[in-house]
Amino acid sequence: MNLKVENLSYIYAPGTPHEKHAIKDISFSVESGEFIGLIGHSGSGKSTLVQQLNGLEKPTSGTITVGDRVITGKNADTKGLCFEVGLVFQYPEQQLFAETIYQDIAFGPSNMGLSQKEIDLRVRTAMELVGLPFSMAEKSPFAVSGGQKRRVAIAGVLAMEPGILILDEPTAGLDPKGRDEILDSIRKIHKQMGMTVILVSHSMEDVAKYCDRLLVLNEGELMLSGTLAEVFSHADELKKVGLSVPQVTQMAQKLREKDINLPENIFTVQDALQEILKLRGKLC
Repeated sequence: MNLKVENLSYIYAPGTPHEKHAIKDISFSVESGEFIGLIGHSGSGKSTLVQQLNGLEKPTSGTITVGDRVITGKNADTKGLCFEVGLVFQYPEQQLFAETIYQDIAFGPSNMGLSQKEIDLRVRTAMELVGLPFSMAEKSPFAVSGGQKRRVAIAGVLAMEPGILILDEPTAGLDPKGRDEILDSIRKIHKQMGMTVILVSHSMEDVAKYCDRLLVLNEGELMLSGTLAEVFSHADELKKVGLSVPQVTQMAQKLREKDINLPENIFTVQDALQEILKLRGKLC
């Protein structure tokens, strides 16, 4: 499912001494099936923006089009929008509430008016996608590990089969192993379901590893937009706003300064390994 944002602005507490422009005249589009990274420092407007995209907040001005329908304005068609644009909040396990994992994941599909057979199929499929065995279905979601709670919460959104999946820093607070497992699951979901994914993150390493294209917010404005190479070529600008490029990209730059012939499009450890092996082969 595609997404188009045009001249979007959002003002907190307008007309009061606490007025703040959280989002300022942002425009961008996302094609169906893309894996987009949304990055920016704390307070840059990332969470505010994604809450506009699934209708949790109404913009002060501007237009959002999801698929073929406009979801902003007085006559906006927002019926069932939460089923089409799934939003996984930061620390999503805090939204768990049901007695069993099955009931928690089934909550969304149950509200879609589906048959019990279809609900059961969706719960099983969602659990499989996030790497949870169905044997855990009758366990309490509060009696499993932190990483598994995160998976349950993500499965609850996936079970609604949204066309767009938005994840607001889904690995916050997890250890490196748990972070990689969650993000690997999301990449698998993206490939298997052809779902449009928007990943909100402050980790340059994560967006470099998983995303096709990046959007960079700064003080509520869209500062940069483009491929990994296009965005990371602005290293100095990113640094000025409290961001950076991946550490391996920085390492490659230092090696180039020492006349080691490495290309500029090194963004992941795997990229670096492949290029170093090529160099080694030429030298041997």
